[in-house]
Amino acid sequence: MSGPARTTAPPACAPRPGAVVRELARWDVRQRWRSAAGTGAALGVVGVMVVALYPSVGRSLGDLADQLPAAVANLLGGASTSTLAGWVEFEYVSILGPFALLLLGGVLGAGWLAGAEEERTTALVLATPATRRGVVLAALVAGVPLLVLAAALSAVGLLVGDALVAEGDLSLGGVVAVHLQLVGLGVLGLALALAVGALGGRRALALGLVGAVGVVSFLVDGFAPTVDGLAWAERLSAFSWAVGSSPLTGGLDGAGLAVLLGAAAALVVVAVVAHERRDLHA
Repeated sequence: MSGPARTTAPPACAPRPGAVVRELARWDVRQRWRSAAGTGAALGVVGVMVVALYPSVGRSLGDLADQLPAAVANLLGGASTSTLAGWVEFEYVSILGPFALLLLGGVLGAGWLAGAEEERTTALVLATPATRRGVVLAALVAGVPLLVLAAALSAVGLLVGDALVAEGDLSLGGVVAVHLQLVGLGVLGLALALAVGALGGRRALALGLVGAVGVVSFLVDGFAPTVDGLAWAERLSAFSWAVGSSPLTGGLDGAGLAVLLGAAAALVVVAVVAHERRDLHA
């Protein structure tokens, strides 16, 4: 008599690449959402304070701000402080917001490739079904919502402050436009940190270059328009593309946002190619 028929177990199905990317991104969001929320909450508190100070401080500084040299005024946003919107651009939109979101993006991006390589955890990640390309994409998928979270809390702070000031005139559309532009700037910082991490594998270098982009953009945005023959350089400033069009009063600058996201996309391509070709320190 023949024995019982043998049954063959079906082969295990490998997870789809998209599922691996989503799982890595979810893991990172769970690890870092508190940091992003803390950054956004801090920005929101500062926003409330900036708006609340306008009746007592903003107006009194209006005449002084109008007498500043053109280069100094441009460094501070070039806005008149005679209105609340101008005051917020002067104190918040031109410096604090751009630097905060750009650097937050840099921190998020540097922690993925460069951070994992420094901590010798790259092998653990690649031992999963994740590909090198998937790791880069997961960093992007995780970083964008964290930047949006920080920007949303910052926006809430400005709107709360506006509600507390009797003569508040900040529009919801303007506040949303500013923070969409800042998210675009943050995505640029994220992508730059990923590209530098993929090329060099050092977190300090990635963060340093993101910070340098911020400082150079700030200085070029302030001084280039006032120097004969250098006005063209303003278009090389990431800050100019983000907030140079005064989105708080002028609305969303679609062209500026497209430039920021286009540059970020190019840097992500660099990160993918470099990460796939490098010999990594596991």
